[in-house]
Amino acid sequence: MNIAFFGWVNACDPSRLGGTEALVRRLALGLSHRGHTVSVVMYGTKNNQIRDDFFGEPMTCRYFRSFSDALRELVSLKCTTVIKTYIHKRHCLQYLAFRRRQQERMRFLTILMSGPDRMLKERLGMMLKAKYCNTVLAVSPTLATALQECGTHAVWLPPPVPDEYFASPRDGRKARVVVSFLGRIDPNKGLHEVSSVFEALSRTDRFDLRIKGYYIPDNPESVQLHERLQRLAGVEYSAEAQDSCYDPRREQEVLRYLLQTDVLVLPYRNLTGTLGLPLIVLEGLAARCLVISRDVGDISRIVARNDLLMHRPHDLREKLERLSSVEAVEAERARLDTSSTFSTFAATRVVDRLIHCF
Repeated sequence: MNIAFFGWVNACDPSRLGGTEALVRRLALGLSHRGHTVSVVMYGTKNNQIRDDFFGEPMTCRYFRSFSDALRELVSLKCTTVIKTYIHKRHCLQYLAFRRRQQERMRFLTILMSGPDRMLKERLGMMLKAKYCNTVLAVSPTLATALQECGTHAVWLPPPVPDEYFASPRDGRKARVVVSFLGRIDPNKGLHEVSSVFEALSRTDRFDLRIKGYYIPDNPESVQLHERLQRLAGVEYSAEAQDSCYDPRREQEVLRYLLQTDVLVLPYRNLTGTLGLPLIVLEGLAARCLVISRDVGDISRIVARNDLLMHRPHDLREKLERLSSVEAVEAERARLDTSSTFSTFAATRVVDRLIHCF
């Protein structure tokens, strides 16, 4: 099968860092490993470029300046299936006309990655466009259900987590509890709360506190937060600019980081700019971290432990203090069931589900 992932380069370029970027990259590579011909066609770049070798993987990335050039490339490639990721709203009507012209030659799918706060807008949009979209792949199970209720052919396609996350052995016993944050340096991720709690906990000798991620150089809020975290005493902090390119070794770095982590704190204020079901939450669970997160979006459906969900601003510190010993962490971890997580989110299972949609 000849498959193309299509979208705006600023939102889902598989050669960059980020959750949406990782989702596209993992799905595309998973399909190519099954023997399909896979291209990622992006628009919105400064120059046209074709990258035939994606870190030694059988996948081609094609970059184009204009939306029209990218559409012509989809025709030139003779794609049998086009999976739209995200396009700028000003191009929606043009893409709708393209689907109408090509509906006899191509099968069209759409991945919806937005959180529930944008559900109504996205749902209305899909109702209008469903005639030329064979299937909507919703990252959020709540969004998938809502689309189905309004007559759209939608399925839940979970964010894929590499199978090795579930199988890798954790680091050996440690003297102190390792508490980590991993992700974009963004106020919406709850990092102001994390920094305040970490600053207070750093005065004790019970925790090793770590923050790792990437910041947005052209976003003043992200840069300001990055500079604040650099000054945080008693916390191991490392971050790089988002425009850094993806490297396959980063997957191993993230996995090692999570395997060294006992408690992963992800106190999202909201899911703006994040997958409707955040990938890092699933990766943390797969690596058998105790994940403390706020009850937003579909997180409570995955972190099905109320004692690990935040409902009030001061919950984070209280929950960490309850897990202040290695013995307490191990007792909690013994209650985790990763088998259901694997059966739902392991990359091989997610790619199987995607193939069934073709």
